[in-house]
Amino acid sequence: MGVAYGLARTSANTMVTDLSIAYSKVTKKPTTECINFFFGIFILLTFTARIWGNLTQSEILKNDESNNMTVNHNLEICGSSYCWQNLKQNGDEQYDTSHLEVLNDDPNSAISWQAYTLYGITIIVGIITLIIVGLFMDDRRNGNNEESEHKNLLRQAIATLALVKEPQMLLMIPITFTLGLIESYMSSDFTKAFVTCSLGIHHVGFVIICYGITASLSSYLWGWLANKLGRMFVVIIGTIINVAAIFVMLYWHPDPSHPVIYYLLSGGWGLADAVWRSQLFAMYGYIFYTKKEAGFANFEVWESIGLVMGYAYHDLICMTIKLFVIFGMLLFGVACYLVVEIMIWLAKKKGTALSTAFQP
Repeated sequence: MGVAYGLARTSANTMVTDLSIAYSKVTKKPTTECINFFFGIFILLTFTARIWGNLTQSEILKNDESNNMTVNHNLEICGSSYCWQNLKQNGDEQYDTSHLEVLNDDPNSAISWQAYTLYGITIIVGIITLIIVGLFMDDRRNGNNEESEHKNLLRQAIATLALVKEPQMLLMIPITFTLGLIESYMSSDFTKAFVTCSLGIHHVGFVIICYGITASLSSYLWGWLANKLGRMFVVIIGTIINVAAIFVMLYWHPDPSHPVIYYLLSGGWGLADAVWRSQLFAMYGYIFYTKKEAGFANFEVWESIGLVMGYAYHDLICMTIKLFVIFGMLLFGVACYLVVEIMIWLAKKKGTALSTAFQP
């Protein structure tokens, strides 16, 4: 799944960039403006998948009474105070783990039926997607290229590795890596420590739906603002939103009697995530214009490394430390990103290209 996901994302990003450049040539509009516009629409559509996926999941899970057993009544251990190491040491003294008994391997149980239902829906949607892509997507490969597929794959792999030594790529790695940490935090830590711990697992889908709605709707807005005010301004706004959400999570104690706060945090995280995805995709498509496949492949590699790292220390460190790790990496990543923006500005001012000369 990881290999397929990486290939699909790299191909999609490359396709969007190609379409942006083609549209720019036809309309005579600036390339950066078209890239921002196209990726704003692309990210909007991408994030809607979170809405439909979590809506389907919530509808399947909400009717199961066993899900109510996952609610913890000791709210002091939820939120930023959540620490899996302490829970394992103290056991049932602080946390009611009786609900775990329902997680059995009985194929006839309600939970197994729900899992099989979700698997089936995922497979069906995947098959429909393959059919649509196969029937309607144009083959944009160069027909005169006689290079074998194996040699082409090898060439792309070498180009991906070679790109890492470029200054722009080195500066883009920290924020791309941080995006993976942010993604893993929302999908595992926030849903577990804040939502499941205090509200119950049956609320997770609805909270993530809020995240998907705000991210999808704001993606187009961020693309429009980037064209009017510049990418740098949008990235700074996204950083402020992300940092504000981090500090609210650090000092707010989850309270089921105020569910709106859960949705506000999820929505705020979605707003910031839409900034990173729309603007980073646009930046990669611009500075690595002639090396789009290698550039987006590097994006997927470093984001995936951040994602893996986030899942790897999921049960090893406490929530407070995780939030400070994301905070520190976010500031460092944004600082490196702003250096790239300054390099682009200086190159344009001098009428020259960046050292890699990859941008159009």
